[in-house]
Amino acid sequence: MIEVVASSGYADATIARVVAQAGVSQPTFYEHFSDKQDGFIQTLREIQQQLKVAVEASIEKASPVDARANTIKELIALASSSRAAALLLTNEAMAGGPHALDMRDQGITEIARLIDVAESGLSPDTPTPDLATEVALGAVYRLIAQRLRHGQSDLVKLAHELSAWMESYEVPISRHRWAQLEPVELQRRSRFAPATPLRAPEPAPPGSSRRARRANQRERIMFAAAEAAQAKGYTESTVADIVRIAGVDYRAFSALFDSKQDAYMAVHEFGVLRVMAATAGGFFSGGSWSQRAWEAGRAFTQVLDNNPAIAHIGFVEAYAVGPAAVKRLEESLDAFTLFLQQGQRLSRRGAQQPKVAIEAISVANFEMAYRQTRKGPDARLAGLLPHAIFISLAPFMGADATNEFIRRQLQSGGEP
Repeated sequence: MIEVVASSGYADATIARVVAQAGVSQPTFYEHFSDKQDGFIQTLREIQQQLKVAVEASIEKASPVDARANTIKELIALASSSRAAALLLTNEAMAGGPHALDMRDQGITEIARLIDVAESGLSPDTPTPDLATEVALGAVYRLIAQRLRHGQSDLVKLAHELSAWMESYEVPISRHRWAQLEPVELQRRSRFAPATPLRAPEPAPPGSSRRARRANQRERIMFAAAEAAQAKGYTESTVADIVRIAGVDYRAFSALFDSKQDAYMAVHEFGVLRVMAATAGGFFSGGSWSQRAWEAGRAFTQVLDNNPAIAHIGFVEAYAVGPAAVKRLEESLDAFTLFLQQGQRLSRRGAQQPKVAIEAISVANFEMAYRQTRKGPDARLAGLLPHAIFISLAPFMGADATNEFIRRQLQSGGEP
């Protein structure tokens, strides 16, 4: 299972290929697993358990202050010694549907708990990263996955870079504010985030031109695809689900999209364009760079809160859609890092942050939004805006200056 999924991806892995790789018969496979997903989940559980044992041993042998750094080293060691297993753990787990996502998140939470227990014995004056441990680890998983997808094998340098990135969030434990993902109530709405959710249009009226009917059907199909994925997940949703929700027939779907994957790619692009437009509008409305970041984040989170199905496609389902969607996701994350570039000139260290720090900021915010989105359509991303601002600004401004900026924003109700 490890070899087949790592080489072809979860979606294209078949039981026939797995048993051929293993040198056993299909009846033998079914003596142990009920189906492909069951075999995948159990394989993932084995990998996670081995990693957890290694992390626990590493943490016990060293100072609690080094718990995070040692955990990163163990993750890098797994990726270096067993690329296929690491690819399943950090990448393909996100493509295997809701149960695989649950397993992935549970594994991160268990390792995060080991770190938190180790750090709980430290003095309140000890500086540690003021980050939710699950979010920090999830960011590390995503960066490792990205490098494995691109065939990079030498990841030793990455361990040092990620440890340095986490150090930029250090404050004494007694002054931690963001280590728990507790949403904050924000009053003011962004004028760049439309208050009305995006909705599928009504069917085109009789007498509409063929072009107008096709455009209408295309938009209805995209919204239906988002709704189907939110209800059942990409892997379980079908074209039949989509056309039923959209109120169109198979011929209309086939005339507009080559496949289910093609429809979901269109939804993802649609969502990215809408979110980027609102985020850019917010960013260029502010004065200082930190204020611009705040306004961009306010618009970003409020657009997604108003459109939970689109948020679900963007944050939860992209890896299940396939490599083309993951590539598109990477491109969109790169686009959003443009909002961080001005911070390079304002860095408190007088030197530019390394590229990996920019990447880590981006994927840490993505991981946080992913976790919140998985809580369901009523989960509110806007309440985590202060957390996102701390993640985004602290490496450039310093943790104390960033906290002071957030304090002023919250005190003023978020007004510029």
